[in-house]
Amino acid sequence: MIIENVNNHVLLTGAGFSHNFGSPLAKEMWSLIFNSKKIQQSESLRLLLLNDFDYESIYYTVMNGQYSDDEKTVLTEALINAYKKIDSIIKGWKYSGENPLAFNIYSFQSFIDKFYKRETKSFIFTLNQDQLLERMYYNGNKPAIPGIRYNPDRYFSTNFDSELHDNPYHVLPSQLEIERVKTEVTSRNYFNYIKLHGSSNWKTQNDVTRMVIGYNKEAQIAEEPLLQLYFDIFKGVLSNQSIKLLVCGYSFSDNHINNIIVDNIQRNNLSLFILTPQDIISFQKNIVEKENGQILWNSIKGYFPYDLKSLFPFDQSTPCYQDILDDNYFC
Repeated sequence: MIIENVNNHVLLTGAGFSHNFGSPLAKEMWSLIFNSKKIQQSESLRLLLLNDFDYESIYYTVMNGQYSDDEKTVLTEALINAYKKIDSIIKGWKYSGENPLAFNIYSFQSFIDKFYKRETKSFIFTLNQDQLLERMYYNGNKPAIPGIRYNPDRYFSTNFDSELHDNPYHVLPSQLEIERVKTEVTSRNYFNYIKLHGSSNWKTQNDVTRMVIGYNKEAQIAEEPLLQLYFDIFKGVLSNQSIKLLVCGYSFSDNHINNIIVDNIQRNNLSLFILTPQDIISFQKNIVEKENGQILWNSIKGYFPYDLKSLFPFDQSTPCYQDILDDNYFC
């Protein structure tokens, strides 16, 4: 898929990005699921969780193993309820000096806005299924979510404050509608927000919540026309020459994502920039253990060891943000 006239500054976010707002990391998701009353009433699921702390592995095991339809339903509902709790955490985040996670939300929004460049096709990609950006980015150029006809007066606005279960679910476009969405992305100079693994408030044409979780993620993506288009968009954007990809909060645990990054490092001079509070030794150990990890490591052109509070403290200015502005990322 060819996408021309792309802004070469591209953002990719993972779970660590939402963690700045109190959202749990993958290991912390385990407890939200385990503590579900229905999980506790299912001895087989309870024991499974006690022996595996990777909720994506658990989900795959149950959905593809010898478990009953009732057990699959219980686990799915527990997962959906966990995302509702995550959404409540994000919704309850306060721009307040009394909040230990507080930082300058307006500076954060200005940072997000920097990934938009007029008269180009600009992109933010996320592997998260929460509604963080929809709730917290409301000052700046509003992005489009291709294929999702959201209400612009609610999403990306201070009016987006209803609970997740009160929000209407968005029904994803059919295969027949995908060509129209593809044409919009490839022909119009928009600011695009692409949720590569779906969203907790999306449903398929068959009324199934659409999130990519567990193993065989490429196969799950291929089953949903919009997500397959998103995957193709990700490949098309990164295939442009000299993309500067800023990765925030992603642990490089998804091979289908890493393979695209590596391919474009080798073919198209893609450069990696990392924003994470993790110390460099731990980060280096984590990344080189991955498949093609040494290629990823060798492509890094900037490493910013900060969380959002370090970048945008609530009550004072900081030179840390200037590092990102000056040290050849936005240059």
